[in-house]
Amino acid sequence: MGKQTISSLLSDAATLLRQEFEYVRKSIPHSGKKGEAVEAILKRFLNSHLPQRFHAGSGFLIDNENNISRQTDVIVYDALSSPLYRSSEEAQIIPFDTAVAVIEVKSCLNKKELKDAFDKIASCKVLKKRPLSQLDQRPTGSRLTTIGTFGIVFGFDSNIKLETLAEHVKEFNKGYDSNLWPDEIIILDKGVIDYGVLFPGEMDIAAVLAPLCDDKFLIPPIYVNLIIHKDGEFSLNRFFCNLLSHLTFYPRRPCTPPFEVILEGTPKKAMTVTGYQFNTKRELKPVPPEMYGNQEPPISMRINDSMGKQIAEMHFIPWQDGAAIRLFGAISLEFLLQIILRKRVKVIEHSGAQFSSILKITEEDFRKWPEILSKRNDMTGSLE
Repeated sequence: MGKQTISSLLSDAATLLRQEFEYVRKSIPHSGKKGEAVEAILKRFLNSHLPQRFHAGSGFLIDNENNISRQTDVIVYDALSSPLYRSSEEAQIIPFDTAVAVIEVKSCLNKKELKDAFDKIASCKVLKKRPLSQLDQRPTGSRLTTIGTFGIVFGFDSNIKLETLAEHVKEFNKGYDSNLWPDEIIILDKGVIDYGVLFPGEMDIAAVLAPLCDDKFLIPPIYVNLIIHKDGEFSLNRFFCNLLSHLTFYPRRPCTPPFEVILEGTPKKAMTVTGYQFNTKRELKPVPPEMYGNQEPPISMRINDSMGKQIAEMHFIPWQDGAAIRLFGAISLEFLLQIILRKRVKVIEHSGAQFSSILKITEEDFRKWPEILSKRNDMTGSLE
């Protein structure tokens, strides 16, 4: 017997899930009863492995405006702080504010069942959560907090390839607002489909896109790629890793072992299916063909101090309905943009660079910026 690891223990759990599913598939002829039994298998797994603050149940979600979702196969909620508006084994009514994740469970995931899952997850995500306030306790010592609800489609099997399933996801995405999309699709023992984040100028996907908290989020200069992970027997590991990661920034205490431990044995690369960008309306839209894979050097502006010494370099990154500004250097990009645009612009720091949010500016606007800076005594700008 080999050494047990977190990764191998989760792989063993996946094997047990598969065995239980096969037993249900062969022993229960009625499709409705079979569906209930499959949901019970997944809830039992989650309630045996998740941090005890959380519980997996079934039923409906309701928000503070009394909007209610469709019946949901599995709801993962904060059991220590959540009241139950109706307590029932299969039809609980749970406040949406405490819903961390919703999962639609399918015995055999095909195009029809995927569309049904899209509809049910959208009926949950369309509900409203109260915004973060001083009453909410941060889950960790960092500023990272999420109140979004993770939407998952969990298939115990599928009669179509992951690539075909991803094409169906791409097709269905066109019919829903991006904030209503499922965040992850898993086929047990086969693989996972989710969304990876890529910053301009980078080649490696940095992280999995977290569910959006509200409709006022900072518009990030990122590419969001629909990707396939052919994880095979380790598919449950990625599903559990992504769910735990979301729980870490939703509850009070962190609970995630290092990612590299959970994902031991998984492929290092994923297959990109297509790319999206946030536009200035905070909607994910397909990357225009002329921008996709564009490797041309960005238009750049050199920032010098009063002595002529370079202190920063600013790049103009075209976007589908505007542009982002990237800056390398010790000077504050927020400070520079306030000088140039005469308004405050929120800035994101990533991998040694500063990025603006997506702005309604053109290349022509950018080329006028050196002239604006030339009116100052402490710095100058020149296009390269």
